[in-house]
Amino acid sequence: DWAAARPVRESTERQDRSYLTHLDSTALGGLPITRVRPTDVQAFVADRARVLAPTTVANVYGWVKAVFADAVENRRIVATPCTSKIRVPKRVRTDIVPLTVAQVHALAEAAPPRYAVGVVLQAACGLRISELLAVQVRDVDFLRRTVRVERQLARDGRRFVTPKTHHSTRTIPLARDVVPLLAAHVAANPPNVDGVILTTTAHNPVRQDLYSERVIRPAVAAAGLPADTTSHDLRHHFASVLLRQGVPANVVGRYMGHSTAALVLDTYGHLMPDSDQVTRQALDALWSPDVSSDVSHEGIHPL
Repeated sequence: DWAAARPVRESTERQDRSYLTHLDSTALGGLPITRVRPTDVQAFVADRARVLAPTTVANVYGWVKAVFADAVENRRIVATPCTSKIRVPKRVRTDIVPLTVAQVHALAEAAPPRYAVGVVLQAACGLRISELLAVQVRDVDFLRRTVRVERQLARDGRRFVTPKTHHSTRTIPLARDVVPLLAAHVAANPPNVDGVILTTTAHNPVRQDLYSERVIRPAVAAAGLPADTTSHDLRHHFASVLLRQGVPANVVGRYMGHSTAALVLDTYGHLMPDSDQVTRQALDALWSPDVSSDVSHEGIHPL
C-alpha cells in the first residue's frame, strides 16, 4: 500500500516492485505488519544476505525500514521493528578504475559509426545514459562550447521526462575537439523531429536497453575492454579526468548533476592527486630561492 500510494518516477516504481519481490519471497512478507518484531526483520536481512550482495541487502533493508517508518507515521503501528540493533552486512567498497583516454577512443572506434559520437559525448560530459539519449541539437551551443541538460529519455524510449532533481539540470563545458565531431554527426545524421541527436535508423529515440545491449556491449568486446564495462564507465571517466587535473570536487559534482561534493569525494576520492604531494609542491613553489630572498629582504627572519 505504501509503495502504491506515494508519487514516484517510473524508475523508482520499478525499484519498489523489485524490493517488494524480495519481501514477498520471505517469511517477513507473510506477516501482518502489526505482528512484525525486530527478530523477524533480522531474520529477513540474514536470509537476503545469503543470496544478495551486501550493497543490495542494504538497499532492500533501507526500503523495508522506510515502509515501517511510514506505518508509524500513519499510526498503523506504534513503533518500528527496524531498530538500531538490526545488523546489516557491511558494504564492500571497491575503488573505481576509470577508462583511460585511449580506451575511450577504442570504444568509440569500435561502436557503429552512427553512435560513435555518443561514446565521445558521454565521456566528455559525464552524462547519464538517460541524459545522453535525450540530448537535442538546441541543447548544444557550438560557439560557447557547452551542452545543456534539461531532460531525460524514459526507459520506454517514447517520452522525455524532467531530471529527477534540480541539480541534474545543468550546463557542461564542451571540449574543443568534441565540437567538430558533433557538428559532423548532425550533418551526416539529421536529428529527428524533436531534434534528438542520437536516433535509430528510423529516426526514433534509442531506448536505453537497446543502446546498452546493441551498441555498447558489442563495442566493448570489439575494443578488448573488460567485459563488465558499461556506458556508465564513461561517466566515471569524465569525473576522473577532471579530478586528476585538479578541478575542485564541488565543481565536478555540479557538472555531473550531484547535489553535493560528498558523493564525488566518496566515489572518486582515490583518484584525486595525492594531498601530501600537492602540499609539497605548493610549499616548494612558495619557498623557492627567489621567494625566500624576497622574504629576507622584507625583514622577516627565523626566530
